[in-house]
Amino acid sequence: MASALFVIFLIISVLVTVFVDINQYKAEITQIVEQESGLKLEMNGELTLSIFSGIKFSANDIIPMTYENA
Repeated sequence: MASALFVIFLIISVLVTVFVDINQYKAEITQIVEQESGLKLEMNGELTLSIFSGIKFSANDIIPMTYENA
């Protein structure tokens, strides 16, 4: 039973990482950051999501826009 659940979890993990494009949520992420902090966030790089060996989210080339450079 436990091995069957593990296999199902593994299959779902692979499907999520292959078919879900996390980059489609860039606008929503920047909007939430602005609402919560009052600062604009510029996201130029790619976002990645990994479920293997723990849930990992990474983002590259992110620029927090302060009031001086906004």
